[in-house]
Amino acid sequence: MNTDKARYFTFLLYPESIPENWEMKLELMGIPMAISPLHDKDKSNVEGQEYKKAHY
Repeated sequence: MNTDKARYFTFLLYPESIPENWEMKLELMGIPMAISPLHDKDKSNVEGQEYKKAHY
């Protein structure tokens, strides 16, 4: 019996540390994925920091 396996990964992408054509590079991989919009309203667990910095 052959079963399909799936792997799921999560990455945080910060605008200051990704190449300009990052979306095209990911698209060329040919792997289905979802990319969240750039956002900065996630609550932070770091004391003295209310929100996390902007990320995808």
